[in-house]
Amino acid sequence: MIYLKELYRALKPLKRKLILEKWLHLILLSTIIAMGLNIGLLILSKFTLISYIYLKFIGIIILSLFTGSLTLLFCLPDMRKLVNKGDSLGYKERFVTAFEILSHKGKQLNSFEKMVVEDAIEKARKANFKREYHISLPEKKLKVLAVMLIGAMIVGFAPSPVKEKLEYQMRLKEVIEEKTKEIEKVQNELKENKELTEAQVKQINKELDELKKNIKQAKNEADIVRARQKTQEELKRISKDSVQRDLKKIGESLSQHELTRELGDQLQKGNIEDIKRSLEELRQELANMDQNQLKELANAFKEAAESLESDSALRQALSDYQEAITNGNLSDLQECYQQLSEQLAQRASENEDLRKAIEKINEAMNKDNNLSQNQGQNQSQGQNQNQSQNQNQGQNQGQGQGRGQGQSQGQGQDQGKGQGQGRGRGHVPNENIYSRQAEDKEDFDAYVEGQKNQGGQFHQKEEKMIGKKGESVPYQEVFQEYKKEALNLLEDDNIPYGIKNLVKEYFTSLE
Repeated sequence: MIYLKELYRALKPLKRKLILEKWLHLILLSTIIAMGLNIGLLILSKFTLISYIYLKFIGIIILSLFTGSLTLLFCLPDMRKLVNKGDSLGYKERFVTAFEILSHKGKQLNSFEKMVVEDAIEKARKANFKREYHISLPEKKLKVLAVMLIGAMIVGFAPSPVKEKLEYQMRLKEVIEEKTKEIEKVQNELKENKELTEAQVKQINKELDELKKNIKQAKNEADIVRARQKTQEELKRISKDSVQRDLKKIGESLSQHELTRELGDQLQKGNIEDIKRSLEELRQELANMDQNQLKELANAFKEAAESLESDSALRQALSDYQEAITNGNLSDLQECYQQLSEQLAQRASENEDLRKAIEKINEAMNKDNNLSQNQGQNQSQGQNQNQSQNQNQGQNQGQGQGRGQGQSQGQGQDQGKGQGQGRGRGHVPNENIYSRQAEDKEDFDAYVEGQKNQGGQFHQKEEKMIGKKGESVPYQEVFQEYKKEALNLLEDDNIPYGIKNLVKEYFTSLE
């Protein structure tokens, strides 16, 4: 056994060369397989989106090298192969003979066998296997690998027949990743929000997790928009449901009356600042109301008070404010106003942090729309300015021509330009427009008188014209009515939550 170990130790340099040769063969084979997979991957990438394809390309190569190296552990040369390789270098079967003797005889060797074994060991010790054994590489494998490398380069630089589609899918994927990161950022901020309860955070996170899932499954940008709108509608529902029950009840009651509709709408939303603002605006309007309006206003607050059953303090504040309006006592009215404002603010403070958090999430979701909204607003303002200038110029040109003097016409044009640029918001100061009752106008036949021409013939033109114009009222009155109705309509659950800010900005641009 000692002789076998000595023979193995003497042949160890040869074994290292054999292992290196085997490793190179395995690496070549695994690299050829990897290149085949990479070429298939490159071909597939010309027809479908594959993200980080070059990283995947390199990853497959690295994996092939690792696999080839790992396979070497199961292909190490044994002692028989080692002695055969040694004898092939010109040692005339010395190593094989010694190995056979040691394998069969073990420790019991006669003098002749001992001499043969010792001779083999001595030859192995003196041999320079590093120089004598030359590692051979398979030419066929090298050629195949070279061809595959060229093929991979050709396929890689070849244009895709669906290039535009793939570019769109790549942009979409980037948008999805960006939106997903934004949602995760919002969720991290929710965790750090100490003002929300664990149940509230869990409720919001449930909707945000669903949004992430839908965004990742989006096939186009429209799917992302729809997913976001759906989540905003759910968050809107959560926000509305969080408003204190009695506050919503009186809000629903006050919304049934024209004078208190805006206050009622704000009460149903539960925003303290908006409630106080609407209540203050209503108080300021009291001075301009006639007896019928004051009676209607008092009746609205009376009905709101009667709608409450359990909240006696709020019911009493509403009743006191209704009586103060009926009596017309200014000192009592101010005191009751303060009491009602405090009671409403106290009810609105319930779950206020939840509604603020939802509003903040909504702003974060729609911040990417700010640029397009501003562009749309600027375009709208520019169009209104042009329309205003053109309208004023046309009106003043007509006035100048009616005077019959070219000089007057020029003055009219200059005046028109000056007016159009003065306001620049789509209307001129203190102008009147027609009320909405003018929608049901009757038509009539209009006869436009003409003059005789040189042939002595008289021409008269008959046209079908728009009839009654309706009532002419100040611009601001009609504008505020439209604005109020538009904002009220936005409270419909079917309207996306993020549209509200856009509509507000639009009406602000027209003021």
